[in-house]
Amino acid sequence: DEDIDMPRHDDSSDQADPHSQRLRHVCETDRTPPTAQQVRNARRAYYGAISYVDDQFGAILEALEQAGLAKDTIIVVTSDHGE
Repeated sequence: DEDIDMPRHDDSSDQADPHSQRLRHVCETDRTPPTAQQVRNARRAYYGAISYVDDQFGAILEALEQAGLAKDTIIVVTSDHGE
């Protein structure tokens, strides 16, 4: 329940690109826009997910350092949805 900053950019549907407009239609957020609380909750969840992934990378890097492999290891990160 930490205080989360709200988006600085208002992306109203009439200004959105065609792909974003289609997604809004499919998810019906063009008919029922999310409330400020829903936006805040989504941002908290996103920040939480990023923090979790960051902690996991830290654990991997620490294990590599402890094993003496940090200087000889290349880490490649990929994602299918940007998470």
